[in-house]
Amino acid sequence: MLKRWVLLAFLILLFGCGKSNRFEIGADAQKVDVRVQRFDLAIINLDTQNIDKGVDRLQREFPAFSQEFARNIMGLGSINSDLAKRELVQFLKNPNVEKVHKEIVKQYSNIGTIEEELSYAFSAVQYYFPNIHLPQVVFYTSRFSQRLESFDTTLLIGIDFYLGADFPLYASYFYDYQLVDLNKTRLTVDIVYSIIEKKFPYNLNKTRLLDSMIYRGKLLYLTSVFLPQKPAQDIVGYDKKQWKWARENEKVIWKTMVGEKHLFSADEQLIHDYLTETPFTMPISQDSPGRLGDFIGYQIVKSYMEQNLNIGLKELMQQTDAQKILSQSGY
Repeated sequence: MLKRWVLLAFLILLFGCGKSNRFEIGADAQKVDVRVQRFDLAIINLDTQNIDKGVDRLQREFPAFSQEFARNIMGLGSINSDLAKRELVQFLKNPNVEKVHKEIVKQYSNIGTIEEELSYAFSAVQYYFPNIHLPQVVFYTSRFSQRLESFDTTLLIGIDFYLGADFPLYASYFYDYQLVDLNKTRLTVDIVYSIIEKKFPYNLNKTRLLDSMIYRGKLLYLTSVFLPQKPAQDIVGYDKKQWKWARENEKVIWKTMVGEKHLFSADEQLIHDYLTETPFTMPISQDSPGRLGDFIGYQIVKSYMEQNLNIGLKELMQQTDAQKILSQSGY
């Protein structure tokens, strides 16, 4: 385990060049050793020739989630029923399901690096926010229905959402602009972001675009702190081309937001256009990537933290005045 931490520290230094490291946790931090539960592999490895024995073992290893999977993912009743077992066998023999499972085994048989990233991130979350509940992480195959879902004290990850943009089956289920998010680089980012988001839910009384941008920018900033080895484009969820466009046109984006008085608008459609996953950000340009509100929100919060070195992570999340963050960011 010590060797893993030394390796991870090296990777953080190697890939985190140019990123602030003032929140890097020290040797005094209590280490959280993350071990992902592999419900996905348990399903993949079920013996369809002896399904009764396989289901019994599934329930012993995953006593709560096996029933949840049967009812809410498969749309069946109790996993113990004869009908459920027959349907499960048919599901596993489906050619498309077999393709998904084959790709999961190919890409995710060894998840040591993922667990190391999460171990550091969870340790940092616990260090700075000791009251945050750190869930048990479980990988499962969601049939492209649910990317992340909380279940009791468990965070469920639909690992079939992270097989790479060029995975052939995705073309039948997703639009082209969605493919950038369906890759391995997003996996740990999504997990950490969801944990922070659950701890700090959005204040629905805040109705302006600026409020939403700063809120999401804070979540992205914390995610970048807890995953310091991840480049900013992965944190925001852009590929290289999208990130390049956003960076090169950052002044134009900001000028439009200010000049058109978008920042302080409470128009729901406008906010949707800036923050929702779409082919492009409509108020800016059809050549732009979507979610430019996230991109600018992250840049503002990042600038705010760089300009105010006396502000810690707790203070950042306690500051709910988005306009004050903007004015003190120097952005």
